[in-house]
Amino acid sequence: MPYLPAAVDFAKQGIGPGAIARNLASFETDVSFASDVTAWQKLLLADAQTSGGLLCAVAPEAVERVLAQFKSGGFHAAAVIGTLRTGAPHVNVTTA
Repeated sequence: MPYLPAAVDFAKQGIGPGAIARNLASFETDVSFASDVTAWQKLLLADAQTSGGLLCAVAPEAVERVLAQFKSGGFHAAAVIGTLRTGAPHVNVTTA
């Protein structure tokens, strides 16, 4: 995930908007964090100021073509961040 270096410094100090705690609480039953996800990484993830990226759902066979299009348009940090499956909504956050 791309981020501003200063945001990491603040997150490591526990500094951020009050909405972070509310955001974490609002999705706590639908998100699991791997054991190596640190507290400051959780803060960055839940900070609405740092999570304003564009999310696109793309058919598996179109992924490479869509990524190439984004990157050719200057969005060099475009990346696959997960997959969709049937079932109850749930997100697993890892550092890999």
